[in-house]
Amino acid sequence: MSQEKNALIATAAVALLLAVFALWRSADAAKQPAETLAVPDGMIGPFKGAICGGWRIGKDRIAVQADPDLAIRIYDVRDKSKPALVKSLPCPALPFMAVAVTESRLAWANIEAFEIADASNGKVLFKFPYKFENGECSAVARCEPKALVAWIEESERTYGESPDPGDVLVRAADCMTGELVLDKKVRRLESHQTFNHLAVAPDGSSLVFANDTSGVFSRIAIDLKSKDLLWNSRIEITNTVGGDIPNTLVYHPDGKSFYSDRGLVNRIDVLTGKDISKWGPVTYKGHGAIDKKVIDRRLITGNAELLAMDVSPDGKYVAVDTNGICGTVVFDVATGKEFKRIRTTQWPVEQPLFFSADSKGIWVAGTQDKVLKYFKIVP
Repeated sequence: MSQEKNALIATAAVALLLAVFALWRSADAAKQPAETLAVPDGMIGPFKGAICGGWRIGKDRIAVQADPDLAIRIYDVRDKSKPALVKSLPCPALPFMAVAVTESRLAWANIEAFEIADASNGKVLFKFPYKFENGECSAVARCEPKALVAWIEESERTYGESPDPGDVLVRAADCMTGELVLDKKVRRLESHQTFNHLAVAPDGSSLVFANDTSGVFSRIAIDLKSKDLLWNSRIEITNTVGGDIPNTLVYHPDGKSFYSDRGLVNRIDVLTGKDISKWGPVTYKGHGAIDKKVIDRRLITGNAELLAMDVSPDGKYVAVDTNGICGTVVFDVATGKEFKRIRTTQWPVEQPLFFSADSKGIWVAGTQDKVLKYFKIVP
């Protein structure tokens, strides 16, 4: 009898161990990274220098800006495996201070003014001199559906030590008529704040901007119809890779919320400034060794800093880049979980990282390879 009892106990113990092992395997599998795409489905370049800008314009075209000439090149991408150069236009802009707003309008900041130009020939149509003494532009953003462009002007005077935090000037213009739709001063919380992140709602109803420098961090929203300040929220650091401090701001297509990333991907309500959801962090362990020329990360684990970001036009996906550590990570908006990873090289810090017009793929670049690559993520 005791032998039978011992046998039953042994059988139950083995069954329990197998069950625990199965749970461990399933949990470990859940932690594995999403499918990683390594071979692009299309490519533009290589260019002589780093790519510092890229934009989707209309359904069939994209624009790319690269060093050293900073010319804006427009491509027909109906066949993404063989993009065709349509035109190349000179651009007297500061690096990272130009945008292709629509198929017919370009905009940029130079050392004297902000300008809007005809995309067919590069001719300047509208010019807005800086209002501040020794003023300069710190951020540019576009709203293609409404042909709006927005920019932030700051004064060099306010960068130094001062008990007065000073103002920034937030401006927006209609690219077709040249009409200023916003010309508003906003008070800083602290004199060292430089607002270098800006986004405009797809329906032109609002804009948001933020800083990622100085010891005080904030996100600010303005209603473009009433011109009223919606909120000015101080951001707290919540983890070792920056937490809620923004690296990029991108609106959801509904115009009612936007995304901000750095340590996490935050979805934020435009009217209240309150978090709707948070995703992440993006972790790496072994598989994070994407760019082995820089550092061998096979034995390093941790959370990646999130940099460039975009939302698909259909609102289903959010893509963020991790400076080569984990490549470009695509989140499913419905679940908040990783959907795909794309192998990229380092430093697509702000741009270009953007979805195709049909939301089926992503254009992304790293400055090291000097090419813009297209990856198809859904059939």
